[in-house]
Amino acid sequence: MRLASYTVAGAGCDVVVGRDSAESWSQYRAADSSGVRGSVACGRCGRLVHRRDQFRRPRGSTPGSDALWADAPEGSTRFLSSRCWRSARLRLGSAQRRAGRSTVIGGHGSGRSTVLRLSPAEAVVRAIEVAGLGFGYGGVRLFDGFSLDVEAGEFLAVVGPNGAGKSTLLRLIAGLLEPQTGRVSVLGQDIGRLGRRRTAQLVGVVLEEDSLAFNYPVHEVVMMGRTPYLGAFERPGRSDHEAVMRALEVCDMVHLRDKGIAEISAGERQRAVLARALAQEPQLLLLDEAFSHLDITHQHSTLEILREMNRSGRTVVLLSHDLNLAAAAGTRILLLNKGRAAALGEPAEVLTPRNLRQAYGIEPVVLVHPQTGRPQVLLPSS
Repeated sequence: MRLASYTVAGAGCDVVVGRDSAESWSQYRAADSSGVRGSVACGRCGRLVHRRDQFRRPRGSTPGSDALWADAPEGSTRFLSSRCWRSARLRLGSAQRRAGRSTVIGGHGSGRSTVLRLSPAEAVVRAIEVAGLGFGYGGVRLFDGFSLDVEAGEFLAVVGPNGAGKSTLLRLIAGLLEPQTGRVSVLGQDIGRLGRRRTAQLVGVVLEEDSLAFNYPVHEVVMMGRTPYLGAFERPGRSDHEAVMRALEVCDMVHLRDKGIAEISAGERQRAVLARALAQEPQLLLLDEAFSHLDITHQHSTLEILREMNRSGRTVVLLSHDLNLAAAAGTRILLLNKGRAAALGEPAEVLTPRNLRQAYGIEPVVLVHPQTGRPQVLLPSS
């Protein structure tokens, strides 16, 4: 068996491809129950799927299943995890199915397998779509007709002066604030129509100040990231504890797992909140000044964590006042100023003396980093 990774409307899928036509559903199920094959890891999020009841094959065909299956080896058998099946089906609109543009999942051959048809590039859902956004506080308009598209798998850094609207934009994308006009979509779905549970499964948020009412142990704070996957009275299972331990290890917090969240430093609390977001296993990660309390060592390690998440297929949006950090992290940079996009593009296109002078009112010195070739912004001498 080998693991193949595909994009289903921007979602990560666990797909197992059989070597030949003899790899039937019943054979796979029997082998899986006996522990022969063990766990399958998602190629995008790394989530392990090991219980046979987490795999699904459809009864009959879905609309469009008679179409040609892209990249489907002759005689192959594919299985899709139930979680990803539901996620993909949720994104299938009837109009898109009729147009043949969306991902189609259905029976193939005898109906004993689940086969994935890849969607065309133009049909892949964007991670974020903001269209005609209007929002303000106390009658003062901050955003007026603002629009932004963020592609799935992108790393976007957002910079700008105080009061530019960075944190407000993040809260609107996360569904923490409601647009007064326009719409905000996340992975093809209107953020205002998603329930809290579904939103938390898709979107992880790390705020600059994340206050907790009680002095919970660090590992319990991180376990809160698993809440969207648990029922009302369901206790965390093995996979939840494994996700929490992975997040603690990645964020260098294992040695503090039993400490109270109020008993550790501000930088350590910041890392605990990041670990909670990692345990959440979101497809989209939004961070507001996630580096503000970190020393240079943990700034570097946190940046590497975010880069690795981005390389695994997740979309990352990072808000920062540190222009050099934004230049090092982002594949694109959005420069916000007074609720509008003053510049949007690659770091070298955005962090120019002219753009920074107009946004910040100073004459910065912009150099090229000798190792990365990315811009570095220095304060003027006087």
